[in-house]
Amino acid sequence: SSDVCSSDLPDMLEGLMLDPMTKYKLLYEPCSAQPLAEDSPEFADRAEKFSELRRALATFVSQDVEQEILEAVAALIHLGEVEFKKTAEAEAGAAQTAMDTGGDSSQQFLVEIDNDRRDALASAADLLGLSECMLEKVLKSKEMHVKRQNRRTSHISCPRNKAQAEQTLMCIIKVIYKIGRASCRE
Repeated sequence: SSDVCSSDLPDMLEGLMLDPMTKYKLLYEPCSAQPLAEDSPEFADRAEKFSELRRALATFVSQDVEQEILEAVAALIHLGEVEFKKTAEAEAGAAQTAMDTGGDSSQQFLVEIDNDRRDALASAADLLGLSECMLEKVLKSKEMHVKRQNRRTSHISCPRNKAQAEQTLMCIIKVIYKIGRASCRE
């Protein structure tokens, strides 16, 4: 029910695949704040404020819409945890690629999701209703559509480097955030 009490918070966080004791980057990175202990007065105060927020939301949105909002926010938090590392092939070929003036014709991915952060990607994809595989592919490569002499279109997959993958991830986070804000204003 929307008349939620703060004792429902742990179950709700579990449903959003969030751990109250994790220091999520999008929530804590700019400052050195730490997650609050669940038995602290500050935690109880914030849980009560969150309950107030949910009661206020219930005055103008349905439970389904509220759940969608919470899932989108949780997905943003999870996306903020995704990190990339160069593939072994990218590390080995970095010097060769720098000397290659013709560009890298390889279709191999140049980055991979850090194994310790794979769950964050899976959680975000699940909350957004997306295929984890497709989300990962978008982060690791881009599709180029080249029309050739008005006859046919070639589809070329171009691998992203680490900086491009990180930029794409930040763009996805910003787009989801902006769509959410625009939806809330309607």
